[in-house]
Amino acid sequence: PSQLAVSADGAWLAVVNSLEGSVTLIALDAFTASAPIPTGEGACAVTAMPGGGFAVANAFADTVSLIDPRQPDRAFGFSVAARVPNAVAASSAHLAVASRAAATVMFYPPGGREPSATAELGAPATALAALPGDRFVAALPTELAILSSAGAVLHRAPIAATDVTVSGDRIHALTEGGVRVLNDDLTGGDLLAIDEPASAVAAARAGF
Repeated sequence: PSQLAVSADGAWLAVVNSLEGSVTLIALDAFTASAPIPTGEGACAVTAMPGGGFAVANAFADTVSLIDPRQPDRAFGFSVAARVPNAVAASSAHLAVASRAAATVMFYPPGGREPSATAELGAPATALAALPGDRFVAALPTELAILSSAGAVLHRAPIAATDVTVSGDRIHALTEGGVRVLNDDLTGGDLLAIDEPASAVAAARAGF
């Protein structure tokens, strides 16, 4: 498994199987697993969608797959506008998809197969997370950036992070020294030290 995501209703855990190009769904009430659901070559990132499903980025297939846990046999994918999608995040109004090849983040409206806006970053994002107000935080090799779904870069800060997550309006960025906790404009910066090397960070879900 390369990435995990919990559904918006807390009922399902999606597990990305990168080598197989698939996703396994685990029902959290009984902790039972589905058969692997094919998504595409190079499945590498997953995010929970507001309606209860998941979106999966397939880097080598240049697609994003949408999965509804209630109808897993009806999962489908669409081609993205820029190659090598490697990170995804969903707000209530947009799906953000990062392209490693183009160093952009594309914003797709609900049901859309073409982006309504694109943010040019200058370097590929390694991770995305959704913020309140239809905004997103992107982790870049040497900085963090706050993006609007209209494609504007609202804030930048020279903080190198390998992963990001959001809890309320607070950003948690995984850095070399630990987890840095930031405001939604990238100010602040309390550091939570970690004794062991880490590769991912996630916000706790209430009641989970």
